[in-house]
Amino acid sequence: MPAAIRSASRSGVVLLFLCVSAWAAEPREIEYLTIEANEGGSSGGHAAIRLDDVVYDFQYHSPGVLRLQRAGVADFLLAYNILQNRGITVSRITVSDDTFTAVRSWFNRRFLTEELEFDTLNDAVADRALVELLLGRGDSAGLELRGTGYFFADGAAIESPTESAALVALRERVQQANGADFLARRRAALHAALTHLTLEAGGSFSRQYRDLMTECLALTALQQALPLQADSFRAPTNDVFQLDDDERVALNRFARQLEDELLALLHSPRPDWGFPLLVGMARLIALRQSIDSGRLVFLDGFAADAAVVPARTLRGRPAMFGDLLEEAGDELGASRAALRRDDTLGEAEFTRIESASTRVDELWQVAVGHRDVRVQVGPLMPARPARRTDVVMLARRSEELERALVAMRQHERDVRQRLEQRYAYNLVGHNCVSEIFRSLNAALAEAAGEATPVSDAAARLASEQTASRSQLGGFIEPGAALTFIPFVSGQAVRHEYRVTATEHLSSYRHRRMAFMYKCENPVLVFLRESNVFTSTVYARNPHDSFFVFFTDAIAARPLFGGLNLAAGLGASVIGLAAVPFDDGEMLRSGVTGVLFSLPELAFINLRKGTFDYVERRYRPVSLAATPAG
Repeated sequence: MPAAIRSASRSGVVLLFLCVSAWAAEPREIEYLTIEANEGGSSGGHAAIRLDDVVYDFQYHSPGVLRLQRAGVADFLLAYNILQNRGITVSRITVSDDTFTAVRSWFNRRFLTEELEFDTLNDAVADRALVELLLGRGDSAGLELRGTGYFFADGAAIESPTESAALVALRERVQQANGADFLARRRAALHAALTHLTLEAGGSFSRQYRDLMTECLALTALQQALPLQADSFRAPTNDVFQLDDDERVALNRFARQLEDELLALLHSPRPDWGFPLLVGMARLIALRQSIDSGRLVFLDGFAADAAVVPARTLRGRPAMFGDLLEEAGDELGASRAALRRDDTLGEAEFTRIESASTRVDELWQVAVGHRDVRVQVGPLMPARPARRTDVVMLARRSEELERALVAMRQHERDVRQRLEQRYAYNLVGHNCVSEIFRSLNAALAEAAGEATPVSDAAARLASEQTASRSQLGGFIEPGAALTFIPFVSGQAVRHEYRVTATEHLSSYRHRRMAFMYKCENPVLVFLRESNVFTSTVYARNPHDSFFVFFTDAIAARPLFGGLNLAAGLGASVIGLAAVPFDDGEMLRSGVTGVLFSLPELAFINLRKGTFDYVERRYRPVSLAATPAG
């Protein structure tokens, strides 16, 4: 290689290295979010911290604990900025990549730790409830087991009028590979393990019991080749679900792959293989029916506690219904693209198809007038439970169960008390704002290697101050100088930290009105949008308190507040007479309206109206994408 070329090559490598190094060391941003007040939860305002595409915030949970929550940016904005109609101020803090990574890691670990600790409480509650059930004192409806609802109804009876051809074929493969009596032997072993489970407080006895019971029922479903329960799947005749030849080939390939996975699952070392076996067998039946019929057949993945919207509500709001149907249809079309690719369909892609298909069919039920609509946030994951009363009794005397119950009740109390003390909510020292600063200070001190024992409060404070000033440019002590108040905390962040940019994201209603002011007569817009009766943006939300006027305009706020106060009092009087007919709903709305109108007399605007649904075109996907018109 000529010297000039070698020299140029070396220079290029050095330049590339410098560029990569500069990119790796590029400053990052931590965003501190202050959310305006509105009625409902966090009515005094709220705060959160954004790290990349994840938002962390602390929320109050009964009975008096503060829990760290984690959500995607789009979901957080939809909840607070759009549906709750709150403005958000974003303070961007420039930090090094190392600091950003350390803070993100700390918050994520804190979130996962809390989840594990509260799972321990859930296990303790479930252990105690199961022993009560075994003693005949528990829920007479039986034990709820995930996945069993696809093959079994609630109760103890097992009906099998016909056999499922898909499970007959799967059963034959199992017997060919493992012997004709494999399923019977395996089920007998599981039954024996169930009867001899250890009754130990804190040992997740109920989780082991549920896993073994679910596995027994899964093997029963396979042994008897049970068909799907009639209401556990969908086989729509709508042409939207018609399959072409390529899609049928892709589903057939996925069905064969699923069969192989189910065979392997019977020998899996994982303790909870019964649930995926049940869901997998149910999917296999639906897949075979899809291939045979030429139309998509899919499992019903709605959770048992999914919210229900009355059909009359959707019919009364045709724009919303059309938007929902279009959105679900777009998702179904996008998900079905995976059926036309050459590579093998994966479980994640199939789950997306299954979820989108269920939503589309659910909405079509309204169109044909069949039933109300279930709604659920996020992907629909098949887990249909059934309550079984055919529980397996333990090989224990009742005296042993009684002693175990006493121990489990005490363990549950101990765990609950420990968590309530550790995560106790306090308006000043442990609220949604102060806990963010406490967490941030601890994360920075840990990253700087200056973490000190919890018992040495003075040394810990000193190390946190040093780390925070070094990495953020300043220090904020949790709860000090009124920083526990959200809007005050935002001012403190901008004063103390290395904030390089501040942005205000107007509430959904204000953005819509700002667009109208540009396109229409401002006076007419103000008059029309100032009250709930003529507003084209806000529709009366039954979850809101009773009011008439929005008090955005500061000059008119006391006047409008006084009129809202009178309206709230009037609604309260009417609501008192209507208690026998509406269970006090109007009375609650009127009284709450009075309470939220009082601050308006003093030029304070807390109530802004909320929304139960907003069209897709008005939903931002990021802090930078906030359509107004």
